[in-house]
Formats: sequence, structure tokens, C-alpha cells
Amino acid sequence: MFLPIVLLRDFGIWGFIAFAVPNVIGAASVGWVIRTQNSAKNLLQKHALAIGLFSAVTIAFHVYWLAWIGTWVPGVLGLERSVVALMLGLAVLLLAAFNLVANRSLVAASVPLWLLSATLFGTLLGTGTVDGSIPTTPDNNGLALLAPVMVFGFALCPYLDGTFLTARASLNAKQARFAFGFGFGVLFLCMIVGTVLYAPLLSTAFDGKVAAQWIGGFLLCHLLIQAAFSITVHRRLSPLRAVPAPILCGFLLVAAAAAVGTRFVPMHAGLDAGEIGYRAFLGFYGLAFPAYVWLVMIPARHTIHDHKKLIRIWAASVGLATPMFWMGFVERQELWLAIGLFVVLAARLFSLQPKRESSVDQSVGQ
Repeated sequence: MFLPIVLLRDFGIWGFIAFAVPNVIGAASVGWVIRTQNSAKNLLQKHALAIGLFSAVTIAFHVYWLAWIGTWVPGVLGLERSVVALMLGLAVLLLAAFNLVANRSLVAASVPLWLLSATLFGTLLGTGTVDGSIPTTPDNNGLALLAPVMVFGFALCPYLDGTFLTARASLNAKQARFAFGFGFGVLFLCMIVGTVLYAPLLSTAFDGKVAAQWIGGFLLCHLLIQAAFSITVHRRLSPLRAVPAPILCGFLLVAAAAAVGTRFVPMHAGLDAGEIGYRAFLGFYGLAFPAYVWLVMIPARHTIHDHKKLIRIWAASVGLATPMFWMGFVERQELWLAIGLFVVLAARLFSLQPKRESSVDQSVGQ
């Protein structure tokens, strides 16, 4: 719910479109590409550690984001810090309540939460808060180089999302196509389109403007509830047990400490330290996780069957591409993103089995 704001700021409405289209199509595709419930169950079992790590990083990302925006959003939204502290406390209580109810009740709770957010967006429209101040695209070349990375990430990350796979495993083919098609093509799309409505409010952090207090409270409520719900479903519906508890706790502690620590770190490359941390997290979803799906999960006729070797190929390609993604995401020299993506895509060649000699070739050799 925040990445579209960054893209709108940097690239205008085309940045949002480049985000929204592959995001919706990639998420919805799970209902079609994974054809059976057993296929989803097999993925959950075979790749439990990777899927668990995906959810662990996602939860840590939410913790980082909440701690980071807590350092600057109160002033932007015109809220007293005591009010923000109270709302954070209520969000924690809501998170605890989510973790106590049954999964069916959790699903039922998603309906009023979606309606609450939709009400916010309707309110923003009705009060004329949206002023149409979305910037024009200042860097078409940069967006053209960034877009393939977003397609790569949004097309493949859904297959490491334990909440998606768990949902797919519980539905037959017809139910899955409707659930993923309607859920992401309509309900989720409405939520991310709604970010366009409140983008001008949060974008004021960069020019010192302050939103009306009641609107700020409503918006913060929306953000906290969505974050609490997302954390809960990843904790409840993903194989987090496959991730050792010390690693998970370490992720969370480092994320929270890093977010607080950004207040004491100077800007770099024209970016606030908090946003640099945010962009660093995006590297998981633009590089590490989709590369795992591309190199390890996707079957191919001639792919080697040595899982450990595939992991080594994945680790090597991600290691090589990471500095390039840093140059693209943080230094904003987007040409490096294209080079890094090429490295990962080309690494697939190393996962192919060597071609066996035919009987004719063998006879010639003799």
C-alpha cells in the first residue's frame, strides 16, 4: 500500500500502471497456473523453508515499515504523537485478536476490513481531498528499465507466498479461478487504486504540508489495520515453522532497530535513510524471491534434479546481481537493473543437464 506512492512520486501515473498491472495479473494467475489442489500442497511441502522465509521477510518488512512511518507520518497527517501511540496500541490488540480466532473467522473479518478501507477511499473522493496533483512522469527511460524487474517480481513472487498457496490448496479448480480472479482482479485492484487517492497526502512528507487531522486519523487507521491483517495471515497460513525461531526473531528485531536507526543516518543519493531501507527490502521481492522461483521451483524438461546445485546457482546469481540492484534501486541508475535481471535470467542455462551423446556420436568417438 506504499510502493505505489513512491512510484507515483518518481514516475507519475505510468509508474503506478507499471506496478498495478503485473501485480494484479501475477497474483490472479495462481488460480490458473497451479491446476490442482495437490500441486499447491506439494509446493508447500517441497519448498517449505523458502516459503516460510518469504513470510518471515514479509512480516519483518511490515514491522520495518510501521516503525519507519511512525517517525514521520504523525506530523504529515496532523496527528499528535499520543494519538498515534494509541492507534498503534489498538493495532497490536487487533493483531492479538486476529491470532486468537479460527481461520474461518479470520476470513470473515476480512470483509468489514475491506469495507472500512473502501469507505475511506469514498470519503476522500467525496470531500475533494484528491487534488489531481499526481506528477507527470519525469523519467520515462528509468521507468522502462524498472518495469521488467517489476514484471519479474510480481509474476513469480506469488508462487512463494504461503497465503496464496494455502488458499489454492483449499479450493478446487473452478473455485480457485473465481477466488483469485475476483479477489485480485476486483477487490485487491480497488485497494491499490485507492492508494492513488491518498498518495498526495503522504507525498506531502516531501514538501512539508500537513493533512487535515480527521483525514489523517482515518488514513492511519486504514494502514494499521491492513498491516495487522497481513502480518496475521502470513503467520497463520504460511509454513513459518520451517524457519528456525531465532532467525525469525532476528529478522523482526533487526527490522525494527533499522527503522528507528534511520533517524540518525544522513541522506544518500537524494533519499532519506528510511526510504533506502524500504528499497533494500524491495530487493527481496524484485530479486531474491523471484530468482528462486525462476531457478529452483519452475520445472523444465532438461533441468537438473540436484536441489542443492540449483540452490547454489540461485545463490551465485543473486550474489552477482545484488550490487547491480543496489545501483538501480538506491543509486537510481536503472540501467544496472537490466544488467542484473539479465544475470538472473541467464543463470537458468547453468541449471540445464549436459546433453548426452547419441549412439552415433559415441560410435564416431570409438
